[in-house]
Amino acid sequence: WIIVGIGALAVGASMGEICSAYPTAGGLYYWSAKLARTNGPMWAWFTGWFNLVGQIGVIASVDWALANYVLYSLKLLGWDDLRPTKWTVYVTYLILLAIHGLLNTYKVKLVKTLGDISVWWHVIGVAVIIVALLVAGNDATGTSGIFDFKNGTGWSFPGSGLYVGLVGLLLAQYTITGFDASAHVSEETHGAATSAPKAIVRSIWISAIAALAMNFVMLM
Repeated sequence: WIIVGIGALAVGASMGEICSAYPTAGGLYYWSAKLARTNGPMWAWFTGWFNLVGQIGVIASVDWALANYVLYSLKLLGWDDLRPTKWTVYVTYLILLAIHGLLNTYKVKLVKTLGDISVWWHVIGVAVIIVALLVAGNDATGTSGIFDFKNGTGWSFPGSGLYVGLVGLLLAQYTITGFDASAHVSEETHGAATSAPKAIVRSIWISAIAALAMNFVMLM
């Protein structure tokens, strides 16, 4: 988490510097066109399509995880008929995709409100989890094993430790993403040349520090 946090901060700082020069809603693909020494439209095309594919993948994976959360929550509440299976997860997933599509199409103001709530929910929610684990947690292992390397995959081929370590970085990388969103809304932002870059960098270091604290207490 520490390695990925530092790396993401470096990427975000670089993106923030570019955003201060080109605070446009086009964001990444517009920057590619302006910064390319040759074939600007080609680089913009590739950047735009890679970004679109990534957005589709992120939305799909987030709603898939949410479908599992919804069904497990219902199971905890006693709805055993809706236990997570291949088909209940898939149908719930399709329903969530439809709801989110409709919200973003027809209820943009509601999405804005939910976004504002989400910011504080993440900050306060993480703080509550940290305090709860520190106060009410039992069978604590302490800090001795936090930095231990554990290969739980069962793979033991030459170089497997390095490979498992790299794969382990993916979850943290997946979590610290989307900070380019500040650039995409910069044209509706006052003082975009300074406020948008600050938002990019701030979103990374606040998330990295808060999640690092939560990772520590969860491992403890």
